[in-house]
Amino acid sequence: MHKFIPFNPVSKKIEAHLHNQTSNEKLWVVKGAPQVIGQMSDDSAVANKVNDITDQLAKRGYRALGVAQSKDEGKTWTVLGVLSMFDPPRDDSKKTIDECKREGIRVKMITGDDTAIAIETAKKLGMGTKIYNASKVFPKDLDPDNVPDDLAKLIADADGFARVFPEHKYAIVKTLQKQGHIVAMTGDGVNELLL
Repeated sequence: MHKFIPFNPVSKKIEAHLHNQTSNEKLWVVKGAPQVIGQMSDDSAVANKVNDITDQLAKRGYRALGVAQSKDEGKTWTVLGVLSMFDPPRDDSKKTIDECKREGIRVKMITGDDTAIAIETAKKLGMGTKIYNASKVFPKDLDPDNVPDDLAKLIADADGFARVFPEHKYAIVKTLQKQGHIVAMTGDGVNELLL
């Protein structure tokens, strides 16, 4: 391996640059969020197909990873496929959420996953399904310390957000705190819950 670029939550991908010193061939490979990998193709039909496959998998609660390669050092990319994965909630998640509800604690789902996956998971956990795609409701130039009133209301009323980036998490927590809520986070960094 010539170079390794670890997963980045902003770019939502991981990349490796391989170099066969015997043949002098170079191969770059990448895996990551399917919508990101699909966009790397110059062919919009490929990107659309990746999105369609990902949407169909998400509606059934499956996560997906896109995989692509480049033989010209990243100038052009060939999408190799979409891999499906089933990652169900932990066995004790529903019980824990139910206990939180009984104690008057409101639980919100915050995830980098697709919105359809988040909604399907919320149904399985007995949570509300008013889950929004963060990249659609948060403006690109958002100051996370000064969220507009209409977005602050949406954050308060939502059951969760999907396709979040780190700055979205920060804005959600700060907004809830400004509204007088005590906020705690739990999760593995990919799927988190706000309490």
